[in-house]
Amino acid sequence: MDLPDVKSVFMYFVTFILIFMFAKGVLAVETGEAFKQFGKSYIPASYVKFLESAGARVAPIRLVYALHSRMFKNFPKYLLQALQVKPLAGHYHNWSISVKSFTDNKNLTNFYKILTTNMDSEQVEFVSTMEAFRYLIYAFQWHPERSPYEWNATWDIPHSSEAVQVAWYLADLFVNEARENSCHFSNTMEEEKALIYNYPPIYSGNISKFEQIHLID
Repeated sequence: MDLPDVKSVFMYFVTFILIFMFAKGVLAVETGEAFKQFGKSYIPASYVKFLESAGARVAPIRLVYALHSRMFKNFPKYLLQALQVKPLAGHYHNWSISVKSFTDNKNLTNFYKILTTNMDSEQVEFVSTMEAFRYLIYAFQWHPERSPYEWNATWDIPHSSEAVQVAWYLADLFVNEARENSCHFSNTMEEEKALIYNYPPIYSGNISKFEQIHLID
């Protein structure tokens, strides 16, 4: 199987950096701080380790301000209740921001609203979902998108009907947000060249933790 060339990988990396820099710039403007100070001012210095033991990867989440958020406003009550009592949220990260570190940083609390939290194996509460007050910026410390599509047994991914519904409601949110953007390709030909359908998916479950990949050259 041919791997993507170095140029393609580099371009995706550059795209990621541009998106990251945009988010940093928004924070800098919003708080009146110099852009170059972002790394020093906006990332809490202390983090909490999320220990991924067999029973800690998939867990309920604690709703903080989720009921008054853009992200969860269209969720039915039964699904919000299920999120709080059933293991529907898959956590596959080693590090996260503790609630204490978050609340001690005024730059973060002025920009982001905590929507949900979780407890790690040492009973330290960390931020698992948040959204910006004034911008369409969202942050997850769990993986709702895995439930409908990925089946690697080592990840302990939740596949219940409710877990899949969580993914669909969040997908609907993001698609609707994208519809608000009026940017478009200059012509149909350019649009067709950019479609993911030009690159057939390849099964990769036997060589990686992901079910399929697209090789784009």
